[in-house]
Amino acid sequence: MKRFTLLVFNLLIINILYCQQKKALLWKIGKNDCISFYLLGTIHHNNDNILNFNHAIDSCLIASDFVALEVNPQAIGSLSFDKLMMKNTTLKTLLSQEDYLLLADKLKKTVNIPLSALNRIKPIYIYNVIIGSDTSKQCETLESYLQRKAYQHQKGILGIETVQEQLRAINKIPLSKQITTLQSLLHEQDSQEELDSLIQIYLQEDIDKLELLVSQDNKTKKQLVVKRNKRMCRRIIALSKHASIFFALGAGHLGGKQGILSLLENKGYKMQAVNIYR
Repeated sequence: MKRFTLLVFNLLIINILYCQQKKALLWKIGKNDCISFYLLGTIHHNNDNILNFNHAIDSCLIASDFVALEVNPQAIGSLSFDKLMMKNTTLKTLLSQEDYLLLADKLKKTVNIPLSALNRIKPIYIYNVIIGSDTSKQCETLESYLQRKAYQHQKGILGIETVQEQLRAINKIPLSKQITTLQSLLHEQDSQEELDSLIQIYLQEDIDKLELLVSQDNKTKKQLVVKRNKRMCRRIIALSKHASIFFALGAGHLGGKQGILSLLENKGYKMQAVNIYR
């Protein structure tokens, strides 16, 4: 009985340690006879606290040969605008007059673009433009920081996915859900609290909680997270065979049983946590 109790106790300790180890956004990953690489979970928001990290990110980036982002920024310039557009409806049709005016005001304050110029753009892209381009917050995003540092240290920049692959996944989100998401942003009483909570979890480096937040809708999770995780895992493995690379992608893709870290572990890779806020 004592031996059984001791075994249970040891298993609990191992589980606690494992959970603690999973609380990290930056990981050094390696495998026998393979080149080690770094994997950073990012967040697509501009907030002063997000950039208040220690020296680890810069050190790991400098030690790498390349920086690989979700999409190569240079490829975005070649994006065809019609891929972002709705064919048979407009935002003015989908939104109430009140919400349409709220959106027009929001766009003017954040990106200084008239809504009439974006009336046929799909709601999810409008949402991302507002979230990622709030000019009331002067700090840069983590992704733009990494891109700037890559150029500064003369690191080549790669893309893990193509723009077309990302668009295909995003475009599968039902229009009704896109509108609901946009409306929640316009009526900020809930969305600001949710955003603050998301940023706080990010600063705690809790990737499993982040994974749960981004995958609350099972159908959306399958389209936006699980399929992309498998594809990005394959690309990470392929790219890392040839050079030392600093990978950076959305933190919601790292945690959970179907997250990229678990997928890599299942293929024999070893993980070493590198905390950036502690």
